[in-house]
Amino acid sequence: MSALSFRLAEYISGLTLCMEPGRARAALLVLAPRLGMSVRTDSAPAEDGATLAAQARSAREASLTLAGAVETVEVGDGLGEYALTEDGMAIVSIAGTLVSRFGFLDAACGLTSYESLNATADALAQDPRVGGVMLDVNSGGGVANGMLDTADAFRALDGIKPVFGYANSVAGSAAYGLIASGSRVFLPRMALVGSIGAMTVHIDQSAADAARGLAYTALFAGDYKVDGWDHAPLADDARVRIMARITSVRDQFAQSVATHRGLSLEAVLDTKAGVLLDHDAVSSGLADDVLVFADAMDALRQEVRARATNRTTVPSAGGQAPANAVRPRDKEIIMGLPKTRAPGKGVRPIKTETAVEPPEDNPAEDEATPGGADGDETEGADGEGEDGDEGAAEKVTAARTEAAEIVAACVQAGAPQLAAGFISAGTPLTTVKAKLDTASSIRALVADAAKASPNIRADAAEALIGAGATLAEARKSILDAMLTGQAPAIRSAAPDPVKKVGAAIDVAAIYARANRLK
Repeated sequence: MSALSFRLAEYISGLTLCMEPGRARAALLVLAPRLGMSVRTDSAPAEDGATLAAQARSAREASLTLAGAVETVEVGDGLGEYALTEDGMAIVSIAGTLVSRFGFLDAACGLTSYESLNATADALAQDPRVGGVMLDVNSGGGVANGMLDTADAFRALDGIKPVFGYANSVAGSAAYGLIASGSRVFLPRMALVGSIGAMTVHIDQSAADAARGLAYTALFAGDYKVDGWDHAPLADDARVRIMARITSVRDQFAQSVATHRGLSLEAVLDTKAGVLLDHDAVSSGLADDVLVFADAMDALRQEVRARATNRTTVPSAGGQAPANAVRPRDKEIIMGLPKTRAPGKGVRPIKTETAVEPPEDNPAEDEATPGGADGDETEGADGEGEDGDEGAAEKVTAARTEAAEIVAACVQAGAPQLAAGFISAGTPLTTVKAKLDTASSIRALVADAAKASPNIRADAAEALIGAGATLAEARKSILDAMLTGQAPAIRSAAPDPVKKVGAAIDVAAIYARANRLK
């Protein structure tokens, strides 16, 4: 079995996937002969995975050259990478099947890992040359585990510098979950996005085992230990449990898309995990416009300029993260500042027109400036001059630093999705840390309460945190929920106190005693 086939078998079999069904079927066609299954296919024999990956990389680098990429920036000694244009636009390629953890074997087989994308998001925040980020996506999705955290990481990055997404030419399922984290999503004509759902594949090999004279016996402890075992038909009760897990993944996925795209959960679920073509995707709210890639890059440049203008006018919480801001889950990979490697094959230094045009000279303004054409030594009307400019620059730098610290604090607390909201609201860092501490305490409180009472839902913590509840309010809400849920059991276990007292009274004896007294 080839390296690509082995890795696909490991990821496809039994795991919950957010993957466009057509891509999943293609993967199974590759795997089927190696798993002893007969399938009908008119496809030519699959090429070696490494060869296909090399061909895809060469084509991608050629397209990056056309997009104006002048160098490739390596992250974490090969863990991830992004292309950088001359005017500071970063292009992050998300291609092939998406998997959870990075491995050089995966990279050689053309897979993309959430771990490498998380590291890339960190590096993009640190790189002062990067003004905006374009997620260049061509993927049918992959493993569900890790998708939501990576999407939140890119959304948090968008609070520092613009992040746009481009479906080039498929962004299906988990890949759409990632691209939806950008503040704007574009796609060319005939491109496809969507497939907001979840699935898993159970391969019943029992008949094939019997045909080969094999009989497997599972010895296990724990009723659910062998749910979905490949060497037996899928049991009805196991099917119910697996479907509950798949539905939960789909619901969380849909909620993430709804949050990032500003849609209602019902609108996302109404897509029924279908894939939508160009203008249909725009009409449904899954994309913003149908553009060629060059126009999408121009839109990103315009957003960078617009945000820069806003920062110059009113200092806001934006900018780059400090160089030592390392995501907690990547502590074993001390990336520092990203390293630049020589342009790869197909990525050669080229000159591109800068998107920022110099202002036209105004003779009237030059003549009115006593200090000369540039007016460098002239104070303004408020008497600030260079000192005033330096003061404004210091405020912008301070705001950027605080924004980066807010992102780092949210990531460390396991809630990167909250960073953009804090930054846009101008929440001070001290307040953010206090809210994150409260959120951590609420999560612990709900986890303990859920063990004691089935009436406490697993998502209660995020609902309380999202509502801005204090720890005291969360305790009261949880206690109320526990008492409400347990009330029927309490009532059935203990009789009504009034009835209990009444049953203990001997009425006949009381009347007899009263008659004797008379």
